[in-house]
Amino acid sequence: MIKREIENIIAEYTRTFPVVAFTGARQTGKTTLIKHLFPNYRYFNLEELSTYRRVRDDVASFVNPGVSKVIIDEIQRMPELLSQIQATVDVQKKMGSYIISGSQNLLLSEHISQSLAGRAAYIELPGLVLSELAGMDGADDLYRRIWHGFYPAVYDRDVDPSMYYDQYVSTYIERDVRLLKNIADLDAFRRFIGSLAGSVGRPFNASSIADNIGVSPGAVKNWLSVLEATYIIFRLRPFYRNIGKQITKTPKIYFYDTGLLCFLLGVPSPADLANHYMIGPIFENFVIADIKKSIMNRKSFEKIFYYRDKRGEVDLLINDGDTYRPVEIKRAMSYSSHFTEGLRYWCDLFSGGDMKISLPCIVYAGETHEPGNTFRLINWKDATAVFPLSH
Repeated sequence: MIKREIENIIAEYTRTFPVVAFTGARQTGKTTLIKHLFPNYRYFNLEELSTYRRVRDDVASFVNPGVSKVIIDEIQRMPELLSQIQATVDVQKKMGSYIISGSQNLLLSEHISQSLAGRAAYIELPGLVLSELAGMDGADDLYRRIWHGFYPAVYDRDVDPSMYYDQYVSTYIERDVRLLKNIADLDAFRRFIGSLAGSVGRPFNASSIADNIGVSPGAVKNWLSVLEATYIIFRLRPFYRNIGKQITKTPKIYFYDTGLLCFLLGVPSPADLANHYMIGPIFENFVIADIKKSIMNRKSFEKIFYYRDKRGEVDLLINDGDTYRPVEIKRAMSYSSHFTEGLRYWCDLFSGGDMKISLPCIVYAGETHEPGNTFRLINWKDATAVFPLSH
């Protein structure tokens, strides 16, 4: 089993909260990790019909003050259990009594906020990150790593990625979508996902995508929220000093998993990826997603943005308190001085105020690690070396 970065955080939460709640995309390894970390807990999976009926008909057998060390998987199938768990842990006052999980962020988080506020620690388990795959076959092969993606099953089962992602789209994405939204035109939704993949790394334009697939902009915005709620995509918002503008201005869209992205774009192999017309945006997605997932794993407080105006652009801004680090992402194998143009522009624009600017970084496909005095050059395998911002 692949050791996950987040395991230490989970252990700490189990010591300090009566309930630990896991969510995340399907197939990110939640059940495998939970069973591995809590082997002495009784396990119930509510997606199994017989288990669902057993729990529904006899809740008191495993949710009462005399019972602890219980795992309830896919708890969104029976959200009414959460209020009963609340009453139980309030009487027990035992830490780590219940481990619950669910794949649907919207449903699970809403019920947790209502029923278990202050009693549950919240774990969002993303797919694998680069550091977790270090030492595995192909770990140093950029295009293989991007194309294979980061779902554990691709590595645990040694399954062909094309077959895996084909089944993932039809079995998991479409099923979760139907549970969250009543989408009548599933073909249009499939076209929407493909169109979204084709616009990755660009400012999101709901009207343009709606015109391309023949639906309303409102439907596109609703579907985007579904993909975000099920951890398929995330939004990278633009940086503005005015926080209100960060919320209202156009975000960029990235996929958590580049294997899924490559499948949606119809990339047939790692060799074809190297010369694909979208390799630049795909590589950018690859780096930003690894940084995003690393922040999730560490439960840290950094925020990420992009910056663009009429004169310049920065691919990624990492913010921690009043400190910002600009990051440029280039698929090139060798360094070129023009890589620093956007970084220099942004630093000149915002230097001298109340913001602290940490050493700018360039993450690229080359092997040289060059600290430099004005910027740092980082190979893609070490993308998370952009942390901490104090370095």
